[in-house]
Amino acid sequence: MSLIEAENKLKKKRILVTGHTGFTGSWVRIWLESLGIELYGLSFDNPDEVSLQKQLNSRIKNEFIGDIADSNFVFKVFNKVKPDYVLHLAAQPIVSIGYLEPFRTITSNTLGTAVILEACRRTNTVKKIVCATTDKVYRNLDLGKKFIESDELKGGDPYSLSKSAAENIIEAYYQIFLKSNRNISLHVARGGNIIGGGDYSQDRIVPDLVRSIINDKPILIRQPNSSRPWQHVLSLVHGYILLLAEETSGYETMYQCWNFGPFSEANLTVTEIISFFNTRWKTPKYQFVENSFKESRTLSIDSNKAFTELNWDVKWEENKIFSNTIDWYKLVHTNQKTAKEISELQLADYRILHSN
Repeated sequence: MSLIEAENKLKKKRILVTGHTGFTGSWVRIWLESLGIELYGLSFDNPDEVSLQKQLNSRIKNEFIGDIADSNFVFKVFNKVKPDYVLHLAAQPIVSIGYLEPFRTITSNTLGTAVILEACRRTNTVKKIVCATTDKVYRNLDLGKKFIESDELKGGDPYSLSKSAAENIIEAYYQIFLKSNRNISLHVARGGNIIGGGDYSQDRIVPDLVRSIINDKPILIRQPNSSRPWQHVLSLVHGYILLLAEETSGYETMYQCWNFGPFSEANLTVTEIISFFNTRWKTPKYQFVENSFKESRTLSIDSNKAFTELNWDVKWEENKIFSNTIDWYKLVHTNQKTAKEISELQLADYRILHSN
């Protein structure tokens, strides 16, 4: 299925997005609203003083602010919205915060997922569920292997293990409660590391470097030689859109897991990312420090399944990904463009390239 065909299939659907106030959720909102889709949001309000949600300077028309782990609240929202499709993004997504606040992380990522699935089970209008997890669900021994969807799940830190546990809950809900209902399909999207304009999360390398430039203060960087393959947030949103529009039939295709990560073998280190800032905007200030918690040094996933079966592709290479990301922050924070303007321009560029 082409991207244009997928978009057209979604235009008449009532889509409920959890976590719509977050970084990825805000880009989902920008994309779906550009298509005129009837969009509903369910999330905590974003507490960050600076966020893409706040910089868009408007709320979505139909949003519900509250805790996804509060079953009474969530059930009332589903009963009111009666969505066709549900995209579950809401989570505590930061590895370092998982160490500082393990209970909140585990509660949000496991109980919150269970509540959303139970709400879907109770709502007879829901026909499709896409749950976003992470590439960090895999048991990673730092051997440099690229993980495929059938590999063992075993996260090694509070965030990763909470997402591994969430996947067990997701599969159990499908096998026990949803499998007998042929009208509901459930997909799990395991996204690789993303960057893009509008991310202001703590303890993420690109937002930290942006803060260094904006505030003219040094930041602390751990593991400067650790490497990750990077993709733009729009690539991941692209995958979500294809999954929401995917036609499935039969038990063997109604529940599936999908990797969404870059195809490039050129993993970039932290020091290499800093060099992009040097050439594209300004030189950030930083200090290297010893890592205070366990974190994988390498992590890559194999996305061939999404490429061959969903027609998902990544046509923005590293230079394009990082130049667009850094330009976004530069143009917004030097008041040359608004967040909405530059986001919509970059989305249009992405859609043109990936619609061919």
